[in-house]
Amino acid sequence: MAVAVNYRKVALLAVLALVVVFRRPVLAAVLPFLVAFVLAHLIDPAVNSLQRRLRFPRPVATSVTLVLLVVVVGGALVWVATNVYNELLDLATLLPAHQRTAMRVANDLLQSIEELFQSVPEEVTAYLRESLNSLSQGFMEFVANLTNRLLGTVAALPSAAAIWVIIMLATYFFSTDRETVNNTLLRLAPAHWRPRIADARDKVLVDLGGFLRAQVVMLFISTTIAAVGLVLIGTRYWMVLSLILGILDVIPVLGPGLLLFPWAGISLFLGNLPQAVQLVGIFLVMFAARNLLQAKVLGDSVGMHPLLMLIALWVGIVVFGVYGILIGPILAIIAKALANAGIIPLPGRDG
Repeated sequence: MAVAVNYRKVALLAVLALVVVFRRPVLAAVLPFLVAFVLAHLIDPAVNSLQRRLRFPRPVATSVTLVLLVVVVGGALVWVATNVYNELLDLATLLPAHQRTAMRVANDLLQSIEELFQSVPEEVTAYLRESLNSLSQGFMEFVANLTNRLLGTVAALPSAAAIWVIIMLATYFFSTDRETVNNTLLRLAPAHWRPRIADARDKVLVDLGGFLRAQVVMLFISTTIAAVGLVLIGTRYWMVLSLILGILDVIPVLGPGLLLFPWAGISLFLGNLPQAVQLVGIFLVMFAARNLLQAKVLGDSVGMHPLLMLIALWVGIVVFGVYGILIGPILAIIAKALANAGIIPLPGRDG
C-alpha cells in the first residue's frame, strides 16, 4: 500500500532540525536583520506621523526617527552602562572585604545554632561549620564570576558598534522600502502560500511588537521602583542591583523575591531590622505594581496562555542558554502566528 508523504511537513521538520543543530551560527547571522525588521515595524507609526504631519518624504522621516532613537535611547544606555561598569569595578575591588564579612556572618550563624542547641554533637557542629564555610565560599565565587562576566559584557559593548550599525542600516532600508521588501520576500514563497505567509507576517509583527513594547515598559517600571527604593535606603550598588531586580521581575516565576528575601533575611540576622523591613517593602511595591499594571500594559497583545509562555521560556533557556529568556517567547509568538495562519499543521486541523 502506497504511503502518502506530506512534503510540507517533512520540509518544515528538516528546516527546524537544521536550525536547532546550527542554532548559534544561524542566530548570529539572522538576528541583526530580525531585530531590524521588528524595529522598522515599531518605528512605523512615528515615520508615518512625520510623513503625514510635516510632509517629510519617507526616507527623511525614517532618518529623523532613527537619529532621535539613537540619541535618546543610545544616550540613556551609555549613561547606564557607564555607571554600571563603575559600580562593578568598585564591587570587584571590595570583594575580599565582602568575603570576610560573609565568613563572619556564617560563623556568627553557627555560633547562634550552637547556643540554641547546646546538646548538638561535635560531629554535627563540625559538619555545619564546614557546610556554611563552603556555602559562603561558593557564593562569593559566584558573585566574583558574575561580576567578571558583567564587566566583560559592559566592556564589550563598544566593540558591538558594528552590529548596531548594521541593525540601523537594515532598519532604514526595511522602513523606507517596506512594500518592496515585503513583496520581494513573499515572492520567494510558492504562490498558494503567499496569502497565509502575509497573514502570519502581520500577526507576528503585531504580537511581537506588543510583547516587546510591554516587556520594555514593565522592565522600566520595575527597575525604576527598585532604583528609587534602593537609593532611599542608601544602598551602595543601587544601579546594578535595580537592573537585576527589574530583570528578575520580568522573568516569570522567579521575581525580585529571589534576591530581596535572602537579603532581608541576612539583614534581620545581623540585627538590621529597619533594612529588612525596607527590603520587604520594596518587594511589596514591585509586586503590587506588576499585578496592577501588567494586565493594562500587556493586555491581549500576545493572546497566549501564561503556561505556554513559561514552557517557551524554559525551552528557550535549555536550547539557547540565558538568551533563551527572550528568544523562547519570541519563537513561541512566531509559532503561534504560523499555526493560526495554517502554515504549521496542528493536530485536528486539516492542512
